[in-house]
Amino acid sequence: MLAEKKDHKLLRVLIASPVRQKPCILKEFLGSLKELETTGLEVAYVFIDDNDEESLLLQEFARGKDNVRILRGEGKGPYYCDENTHYWREDLIWKVAGYKNRFLEMAREEGYDYLFLVDSDLVLHPKTLTHLVSLGKDIVSEVFWTRWRKELEPLPQVWAGDAYRLYPMQRGEILSPGERKRRQEDFLRMLRTPGVYRVGGLGACTLISRRALLQGVSFSEIYNLSFPGEDRHFCIRAAALGFELYADTHYPAYHIYRESDLAGVQAYKEKQHGPITNYSTRGSRITLAMLVRNEAGRYLERVLRQAAQYIHNAVILDDASTDDTVEVCKKVLEGLPLTIVSNPQPGFHNEVALRKQLWELAVSTQPDWILILDADEIFEDKAVYELPRLAADPEIEVYYFRLYDMWDEKHYREDSYWRAHLTYRPFMVRYIPDFPYVWKETPLHCGRFPVNISELKGATSPLRVKHLGWMNPADRQAKFQRYMALDPEGKYGIKEQYLSILDPRPNLKPWVEEPEEAEDSKARWERIWASGVQESWDPLSETIYQALLRECGCLAGKRILEAGSGTGRISLRLASEGAQVILVDYSPTALQHARRAFEKHGQEAEFVLADIRQLPLPDEVVDITWNAGVLEHLSVPDQLKAVEEMKRVTKPGGLIITFNPYARCLPYRLGKYAAEKSGIWPYGPEHPVDSLAVICHEADLKLVHEYSTGFPVALDFLDFIPGSRPFKDLLRTLYEDLPGEEKKLFPGYLLVSVMRKPLSG
Repeated sequence: MLAEKKDHKLLRVLIASPVRQKPCILKEFLGSLKELETTGLEVAYVFIDDNDEESLLLQEFARGKDNVRILRGEGKGPYYCDENTHYWREDLIWKVAGYKNRFLEMAREEGYDYLFLVDSDLVLHPKTLTHLVSLGKDIVSEVFWTRWRKELEPLPQVWAGDAYRLYPMQRGEILSPGERKRRQEDFLRMLRTPGVYRVGGLGACTLISRRALLQGVSFSEIYNLSFPGEDRHFCIRAAALGFELYADTHYPAYHIYRESDLAGVQAYKEKQHGPITNYSTRGSRITLAMLVRNEAGRYLERVLRQAAQYIHNAVILDDASTDDTVEVCKKVLEGLPLTIVSNPQPGFHNEVALRKQLWELAVSTQPDWILILDADEIFEDKAVYELPRLAADPEIEVYYFRLYDMWDEKHYREDSYWRAHLTYRPFMVRYIPDFPYVWKETPLHCGRFPVNISELKGATSPLRVKHLGWMNPADRQAKFQRYMALDPEGKYGIKEQYLSILDPRPNLKPWVEEPEEAEDSKARWERIWASGVQESWDPLSETIYQALLRECGCLAGKRILEAGSGTGRISLRLASEGAQVILVDYSPTALQHARRAFEKHGQEAEFVLADIRQLPLPDEVVDITWNAGVLEHLSVPDQLKAVEEMKRVTKPGGLIITFNPYARCLPYRLGKYAAEKSGIWPYGPEHPVDSLAVICHEADLKLVHEYSTGFPVALDFLDFIPGSRPFKDLLRTLYEDLPGEEKKLFPGYLLVSVMRKPLSG
């Protein structure tokens, strides 16, 4: 069993909020505070009651608690808000700024490790606080979405730059309206995808570290800055002090911006509170939902033939086709449960109505998962076994994939307007009957799913989707004419992108298929993890763990990524020592085992389903990246890709550490050779490593040192040789009797390669 967690000083967090709030809204806010998970934290609360009369709800919250303080505010001056919006006057803004500065000073003087500033009209997810602390950021906000005016679409309380710019841009860069719109859509799509992202501004639900407190972050007015709102002044001052701002999107809060928003609180609670979900009842059947019109003779048959290999049933909405589209669907999907509805008149001039109709048809079949593909979209071939594995995870509710616009069978397009493959977008959603689905009510580019599925628990997948609809020049011409007819001013899309469709010299990149060996490896490891997991702490785990301790020193507070984690047994131990860990693996089953182990031992971690050669993580987000028993299963070019990705996500000066079977370890090589000859080697192609010096040089990393460890572990590989037990025991006894220096003459099972990322890049 894992060793007991050592006694560590609990991190002290001060939760603070200025309160001038209607009782019906405040009640929900305080209720969510009571539900916050605080494992590993010592939490205290302070409120400034700015109501005209003392809040009875705050008094009730504090009753019997010695960790709650209520301070009286000025409580003067009207504050106006209605069902449309809130009306902030300058004097109110700077009064609130003064309250927040008071909280900052209290946290500084009283020695708190973190200050959590949160507005009193939010309902928080129970995991919000522990998750934000686990990120190890100096300043980070949990994202929430708000209709700032009733007629507007929901927008986040974080932004890219300036006062409230929702798109990235370089200083001095001049953008067309279409490019601004495209970048804003990419930025908002990113914030709807689970992750941690660097932003330019934030507020209202913000965790601030002691380091930032001591450096002098403040909400005070910057006299020569005209931006409205104290949060803008806080963010600019923080950036000037050298702090980066981050937004987390794993556990969005619910914003009760107006009283009518109270109607959605119960649905939010039922959706977000994990314990009320009975995961054991969640099925894994995939329902394909597809909107079609005149697709016969194009890509429909090819798409459906692949889909038929992994779906349980299909729902087809035919938008008044005049060709054999319906017959193609019936022919290819023969033998599968199939629902086909044909509209008498085409309705694609109002896309949202068709999307909602398709959704309702799919829902009527009582699906577990709804996978929406267009008739010209097809997954990579490995989807046949990858998608069912993804669907088997009972905790995930949305899967996000990358879509590549193919310009021919071997190339996809990439330029300033054709960048869909650089972001993840939803294709497969678990249907939750009680969830209040909301649609983007626009006649064009409304999205294939309800817009608020971003509130569900999501995960990204490295599985790629090909968009075949641009490959034929005649199709490109037809789409150009259609978009220009339906949206000539670029109201719903980007006019410049419409015009670029017919570019005679588009920038094309080659489509590269993963080697078949890699797919076999995925299937092999999926079977290994599905066959059972060893939970006991074995000598190999101890060997790796001790080496990590030697190289990394104190683990507490360090952000550590295990890139190719399997079930994360060693990362669990690192978490118990105070590290903030991220586990990345391409096996859903392995990560499911890891989640259960971490929950069982009361530890937090971030779990990411991905290929380590394409890590869906921002640049420079971890202090240490490591793996064990991973690189030897990759080709040399893929080893370089993996190491370069590990370097990318590691902070300058951070360590990259790998543990790989050592080519010079004789007991390991003998046992492996015998097992392969007998056909009983269980781990597939495995290439022992002599040194990573060349890869380290190619990746522009500094090789700190390399050494071998774990000779006693290597002796277990001799068990693959019949009758080798006496020889194995003799070798073990010999090794144990040798002086320490002579033990170094016996190369160990693992080559430990310790690399450092240069401070300059």
